[in-house]
Amino acid sequence: MRVFIGIDIPDSIKDEIEKRVISKLKNKLDNARFVKKDSLHLTLKFIGEVSDDKLEKIKSSLKGITFSPFKVFLSEIGFFPDKKRPRVMWIGVKDGVEEMRRIFIEIEERLSKFVEKEKREFSPHLTIARFKERKIVELNIPDFSAEFEVREFILFKSILLPDGAKYEKISSFVASY
Repeated sequence: MRVFIGIDIPDSIKDEIEKRVISKLKNKLDNARFVKKDSLHLTLKFIGEVSDDKLEKIKSSLKGITFSPFKVFLSEIGFFPDKKRPRVMWIGVKDGVEEMRRIFIEIEERLSKFVEKEKREFSPHLTIARFKERKIVELNIPDFSAEFEVREFILFKSILLPDGAKYEKISSFVASY
């Protein structure tokens, strides 16, 4: 089973991203595959393929993570590595980065005995498109911003399908009040 840990986005914000960003860019960027509205999320840690036994160890390790609810402010649309040769288009996280980083660090520590640590620096973002070929993006990108409260992080199952991945919640880990 392929799994990752992330933060779900409220449906109202997914609707806004679909309406104000994705629908405006979809027909203009023929080399991009846009993320389906239902699949929009913030990734804390990609884990990959795991056995049932390892999945149980992951769930048990994540149960002890405590955090308070916090606000996330999404703003600015950007590209990895850049607009000249994009692989990914994303919406950035402006507020809530430190809270997300703290959770990420604790996840890394708790899973380090049986899951490989992330090699890249933690850079929270919401992926909205992936590019098939890396050619320069020469169009105006709409502005987008939204705010929501994070009250849980989720262990997701990722099912790869021909038209993109589908995500199912396995377990939720709720903030302490």
